[in-house]
Amino acid sequence: MPHPVALAKDARVRAAKMSDLAPSGPSSATRALVHEIRNSLGAIRTAVELLQRRYRPEGREQRLFEVILTEIDRLSELSKSSPPPKS
Repeated sequence: MPHPVALAKDARVRAAKMSDLAPSGPSSATRALVHEIRNSLGAIRTAVELLQRRYRPEGREQRLFEVILTEIDRLSELSKSSPPPKS
C-alpha cells in the first residue's frame, strides 16, 4: 500500500492537471450561456418578423407580435451588459 504522503502528493498533482483542463470557471459558462441566449433571441425575432410579413396580423394579434418583439429587445439589451464569449 502506498505511503499516505505519496497518495496526497499524487492527489494534488491530479487536481492541478484537472484544473488546467477545466474551463476558466463560471465566467466561461456564463459567457457561453449568454452567447446561446443571444443566438436564440435572434432566431425568435427573425421567425416573428417572418410570420408578421406572411400573415399581416391586425388588432389583438398584431399586439401579441409587438409584445414578443418588445420582450426580445428587452432581453437582448440585458444580454449586452454581459461580456461576449472569449474566442
